[in-house]
Amino acid sequence: MLAIDISYWTGNVSVETFRKFKEAGYELVIVGLWHGASINGHAYHQVENALVAGLHVAGYAALSGLYSPELQIGWSQAALQDDVDTNPFWSQLKFVAVDVELVGVSPQDIITAVNTVRSLGQRPIVYTARWFWLERLGNPCILQDVPLWNAFYDGDPDVDFPMFPYGCWERTIGYRAGQATHGLIGEQYIGTTTIFNTVVDVNWFDPAYVLDEEEEVALTVDEIRALIDEETSYPLLLQPEGRKEVYELVGDTIYHIENPPTFAGKDFRWDRIKVYPVSHEIWKRRVVYPAGVPITLLLPGVS
Repeated sequence: MLAIDISYWTGNVSVETFRKFKEAGYELVIVGLWHGASINGHAYHQVENALVAGLHVAGYAALSGLYSPELQIGWSQAALQDDVDTNPFWSQLKFVAVDVELVGVSPQDIITAVNTVRSLGQRPIVYTARWFWLERLGNPCILQDVPLWNAFYDGDPDVDFPMFPYGCWERTIGYRAGQATHGLIGEQYIGTTTIFNTVVDVNWFDPAYVLDEEEEVALTVDEIRALIDEETSYPLLLQPEGRKEVYELVGDTIYHIENPPTFAGKDFRWDRIKVYPVSHEIWKRRVVYPAGVPITLLLPGVS
């Protein structure tokens, strides 16, 4: 799932502009609620307009050493109050990230902020970068029960955390409900760029976490093969009914063949492609890499 995050410095964003983002494939907007020393005065209307445009919305709070974590998270919630002191949007946020990138914050401050987010009825995640966690915090082994949103500015929506881990988060990609420990559910891979005349950062997020798809269950290759009603020799090519996408099962990995007509160098016949309805179980589940890293088979228009 593609996402943007915005802040006070982004300014007001119109419904029309958010609709352009949605049409371009972005599905989630993460709004800065608190920036370490002040509330984002645009947050209320940023969230409101994003929701009107049909986007999912989350929030983040940049933690600082200036005030207690409890006050800062409380002010983050207050950023979404309207003129009559009601707060229609806090409960509609998909999560609230505790943003760890400012000096003066201790590991205990981060723990307290996460617990405060929970106490206010929201799902917490941690946003930070490897260099900061290692150099400024000393690589503390905390909050492995809280999913991670990692900053890794390589301009590529691939996910790099399993190769460059830190803390005690699992070296996995994607959300798996019911687990006591978690890994990465989001990567910020482009910082401070301008799209549709709007200053944003660009991210990838696991849709299973954003949409809180708790029924998602990891399948092994053997379990996937059990869904297939006949014996098939390698390579196993899979295609959703009525779609152009082709996927190949090799070992413990499913690969997306982006351009099937030019795909060559493999010993296969196109009549060996197995076509499954988009409602079939295989497209709703995950397959696990040998290293334990899951990929999600979510196709456009397939829930």
